[in-house]
This record gives sequence, C-alpha cells and structure tokens, in this order.
Amino acid sequence: MLSDWLLARVSPADRKTAGLPPPISELAAKSVAKSYLKREKELQNQIVSWLRLRNVTVLWSRMDRRLTATIGWPDITFAVKGRAVALEAKLPGCEPTEDQRRVMAGLSSDGWAVKVVHSLDEARAVVESLL
Repeated sequence: MLSDWLLARVSPADRKTAGLPPPISELAAKSVAKSYLKREKELQNQIVSWLRLRNVTVLWSRMDRRLTATIGWPDITFAVKGRAVALEAKLPGCEPTEDQRRVMAGLSSDGWAVKVVHSLDEARAVVESLL
C-alpha cells in the first residue's frame, strides 16, 4: 500500500490507470467541501422558505447544477416595497469571494440593498429594516 504522501504526488490520471485510490487528504478535502455546501444550502433554504411564507417572490438558483448566471451573483434576490434586495448567505466565519464582493458592490452602487447574512435571524433583520 502506498503512503498518502506518495499518492498525493501521483496525478489523478495516473492513479486511475494504475487502479490506485485517491489520497486520504484529497478525500477529506472533498468531504469538507461537500459538507460546507450542504450546510450553506440549508441556510439558503431556510431564508427562502421564510421569504415565501411572507409572500415574497424570490429568485434563488439551484446549487446542484452548474451555474449559468453571472459569476458572483448573490444567492437570493427579491424586492421589498419596490426596492431590489440581494442576500449572500454564508456560514459563520466565511466571507464572500472576490467575484461576489465585486458584484455586490456594483448592485449596491445601483441602489440595491445588499447584505451578507450568516443566519436566518440576520436575513429577517435585513428584510424587516426595509419594511
């Protein structure tokens, strides 16, 4: 059996040809990324469900398919009393990417209410501040 250190230095194509497994470090990184996406999706779902209960029409893209929208576009967009709102849902401790910051800055300069939220309570506070 090859060590994790050695497996990490073999290209994925060569590992496949040789029938070698991926290194544990690669599997762990994929597992962490998958867990993060699942938890972020759950946060988005909570926010969207709460908005829909308030009869707000929401644009929310699926996370299980490749995105065809503008790269960096906020996760959840809608309007409150005629004001465009964009929410970027992030788990606590996480920050928007450079593309997300660029798009949010552009939307904000165009008059959108733009916020990064880390919980349903934060999203509620944003919406209630606009009512």
